[in-house]
Amino acid sequence: MRIRRLSLVLPASHKRTAAHDARQIAEAVGKAVRETRAAPLAPISIDARGRNAASLALEASGRIRTAGPRDRRGGG
Repeated sequence: MRIRRLSLVLPASHKRTAAHDARQIAEAVGKAVRETRAAPLAPISIDARGRNAASLALEASGRIRTAGPRDRRGGG
């Protein structure tokens, strides 16, 4: 399974490490999607509040895991 689209908006404090941070978050989200077969259709918004990428990745993957699995036909 591939993630078709993932948009990340990182805060200005992540400017110097944006590529690395985005990859770290995307990998965590991808792993959560694979493990739970969850594919949320609604946007997930996380307030950074000065946290690092590892913390944001953990919260993002947690939100995916709580979204619940979807069946294989694409229904909810």
